[in-house]
Formats: sequence, C-alpha cells, structure tokens
Amino acid sequence: MALINEKAKEVNAKIVYYGPALSGKTTNIQFIYRKLKPEHKGKLMTLSTQTERTLFFDFLPIELGEIKGLRIRFQLYTVPGQIFYSATRRLVLKNVDGVVFVADSAEDKLQENIDSLKDLHKNLGFHKLSLDKIPHVFQYNKRDLDNALPVDVLNNHLNQNRVPYFEAIATKGVGVLETLTSITKLVVQKLRTAKDLEERVRQMRREEAAAQRNNTTSAAKAQASSNTRAVIEDTGPPSILPDGSLSLPIIFSLSDTGKKYQLEITLNIKELVDISGKAE
Repeated sequence: MALINEKAKEVNAKIVYYGPALSGKTTNIQFIYRKLKPEHKGKLMTLSTQTERTLFFDFLPIELGEIKGLRIRFQLYTVPGQIFYSATRRLVLKNVDGVVFVADSAEDKLQENIDSLKDLHKNLGFHKLSLDKIPHVFQYNKRDLDNALPVDVLNNHLNQNRVPYFEAIATKGVGVLETLTSITKLVVQKLRTAKDLEERVRQMRREEAAAQRNNTTSAAKAQASSNTRAVIEDTGPPSILPDGSLSLPIIFSLSDTGKKYQLEITLNIKELVDISGKAE
C-alpha cells in the first residue's frame, strides 16, 4: 500500500523484483540505477547475505506526472532468491504496490522459476495480498543462453494471468528499462483509481487546511497584540511604605479596547537626593 509523505507532498510506492536465485534481479536494479539522473534518485543501499545481495533505492520519475496533486516516488527492491531467505522476502513484500518477476530462461531453471512463483503467492498471502490484485509483469531474462526456453513455454508455466512480459538480457541492459516502464505505469494507473489513497489524500488536505486556519488565527492575534499600545492616563500620589520603599500608582489604558487599568509600582529606595544635589 502506497505511503503518503505529507511533508514532501509525495506518494511513495514500492516495487519488488522477485524471482529465483541469480535470475538477474540485482543486475536489473544496478542497470536502472546507473541510467537514472543523480538528481532523480536516492542512494543505492545494499543488505548483504551469504550468496546474494538485496538492494533498494528510491527515485522520482518526473515524466509520470502527479497522482491527486502529489508527486510519486518509487522504491525499488530486490529480494534474495535462496529458499532459506523466505523470511526476508516476506518482510520486503510488506506494503508492496507492484511486482516484477524475473525468471531465468534456462531450461534447467524452469522448476526453480515455478517454485519461486509459488513462494511469491505464499508470502503475499501472509500480508493478505494477492497477485491477482497487484500490478505485476514478467521478465524472461538471459535470452542469450543456448538453452533458453521458448517464451510460449515460460508463459504457459508462469504467466497465468497473461500480464505484460518482456524478454531481457539484463547484463547488457536489454529489456530492463522496458520492464521498469511497464510496471511503473501499471502502478500509477492503480493508484489513480485507489479509493483508500483518495480518502487519505483528502484527510491530509483537511488537516492542512485546519492547520492553516490555526496559523492564520494565531498570526492575527499576534498582529493585534503587536499593534496594541499602553497609554498612561495619570499617576496617583506616591507614598512611602513602612519598609521604606516607594509606591507609585499609574493609571493607563489600552489603545485597542480603551479600558483603563491601575498599576502599582513599588520602588526600593537606597538614597533620596533633593534637587540641590544634597543627600537627605
């Protein structure tokens, strides 16, 4: 589920590259990162495992425009493909908005592709999600192998929903950007029609409007306070208190209301000096 960054006025959507070990997920991410302009991408982060790395970074695709007045920022993740990293894959899939399944085209890797797809369904189910309702595409990588299976065979075994698919040679960048373009467009289409996102945006704007009203009221009060002047109307007769201090009543009014107030000022006297300069 996409997250709203209120401060940055952005919608953050997560896309996860899934698939069996060494199918080319990391190669995809690294190629995409190199192709993006520096000002449009965040830092490439790596979480290392024993035999494979999990990478992630975010980027801001200007060409996709806005969603409900908010910019969209994508977070791209890979997952480790080995069976014993299932818990990591499940964690990465939390709040996912789109999936790219990177399959290894080699004939002897078909069963690993099938098992990885089953694992994807299982881990999505853990988060009460379904691949039927999440934008996803297939990438058939390593098409330059001598034992690469025909695309029709891969589609029959993997692409049951007949979603978009792409042939790729990720090491050469072939098909990588086409895959990314397709999944980002599908995610944007889904977000633009998402009722829960629309309601969250409305709530955010209601809160912003309320905050703006509060700020305006506070500013008005501060401005009124800064324009208020105290005008001294009169002073009462001074008197010497038993402790030797001087009490002086002052009568003043406020310029904004015209109300009069009396203020008693007490002064401690160290020395009385007459007008001739001689000490009493």
